[in-house]
Amino acid sequence: MNNITQQNITFLSDIDQNFEIDKSEKYYYFNLGQNDIDKIRFFISNIRGNDIFLIFPFITTTRNPKDPYLRLSDQFIVTNQSNPKLISDYLDDKYTNCDFYVETTPAYLYFKYKKVFVNYRKFATRANIKKDLLIIGIIYKLSENLYLRFDSSKF
Repeated sequence: MNNITQQNITFLSDIDQNFEIDKSEKYYYFNLGQNDIDKIRFFISNIRGNDIFLIFPFITTTRNPKDPYLRLSDQFIVTNQSNPKLISDYLDDKYTNCDFYVETTPAYLYFKYKKVFVNYRKFATRANIKKDLLIIGIIYKLSENLYLRFDSSKF
């Protein structure tokens, strides 16, 4: 899971299907003001170790994240290695080129975020099933006290 949001924004939909994303954690809110890059740097610098966060960016005119808001982008993921300027530029572009007009100014940008866990998913391929059945057969024959030579080169 290297290069997450470093040269391009990494959307949740960009993650390889061999990875399972556990999104069961609770959401929190982080106020970015009016797309303050220093606040984005602060947010990213406080991500620990190998943690991965799912970001849902939105804008509101009230400073209260519980009030109605407008979604600014699809969800994307970040780590402590993500590029704050890339994120800031992306969000600025989304806001500048959006199809809606916010009459009340200023509008405040928020991250609705949560920690996610990424697990590699083992798919049952024909080769894996065949190998598992062979091992089960070997164990069964050994349990009947039959002598069986195990040739690991066949795997």
